[in-house]
Amino acid sequence: MYKYFKGKIVEKSINNVVCETGGIGYIINMPVSCVQNMLVEKDYKILVHQAIRETEIELFGFLKEEELFLFKKLISISKIGPKTALNIMSLYVPQEFSKIVEQGDLDALSKVPGIGKKGAGRIILEIKGKINFSELDDDKVIEQGAEFLSNTAEALRSFGYKDDSIRKVLKKVEKEFDENSELEEIIKFALKNIEGN
Repeated sequence: MYKYFKGKIVEKSINNVVCETGGIGYIINMPVSCVQNMLVEKDYKILVHQAIRETEIELFGFLKEEELFLFKKLISISKIGPKTALNIMSLYVPQEFSKIVEQGDLDALSKVPGIGKKGAGRIILEIKGKINFSELDDDKVIEQGAEFLSNTAEALRSFGYKDDSIRKVLKKVEKEFDENSELEEIIKFALKNIEGN
C-alpha cells in the first residue's frame, strides 16, 4: 500500500498525471481542480489511495490531506466508487462540498456527472454521519497542512498577521514551495505577498 509519491510530473491530461519517481512513471487519477494547477517538469508530493479490483489497480491522488480524507469518506458510501468520488471533488473543493451537505443542496450536488437528485439526497443523508466537517474548515487546514506550511503560518502569526491573511498567502506558498524548501526563503516570499490586516 502506498502513502504518497514524490516526484516529477512528466505528463498530464484533464484528470490524471504521470508522476515519475525511481525511474518509473505512475499514472495517478486526480480531481480536475488539482491537475489544472500542476505544472509539467515540476516536483510534487502526491498523497495516494490505491484501489484494487479484479482486473486492475488504480491510483487516486491528492495534494492535500483534507482532500484525501474526503475522498475516503465518499467511497465508503454505498454505490459511490472512486470515479464518482473524483467527479464530486473535481467540481467542489472540500469546503464547498461541506456547505452543500450542511445546506442539503440537492441541486448543486446533482450537477456532478452521474449523480441525479435521488442519488444526491442519499449521499447527503449518508455522509452527514460520516464526516466531522469541522475537520475541513479553513482554520483546520492551516493547522493540519504540511509541516512547512504550519511553520510558515506560525512565523506569520509572530509578526502579527491574522489567520484570514495567512490563509490567502499560504495558497500562494503551497504552489511555489514544498517541504524541501528553505523556511527562510518561504517566509520572505510570504511576507512579500501577504495582504495587510
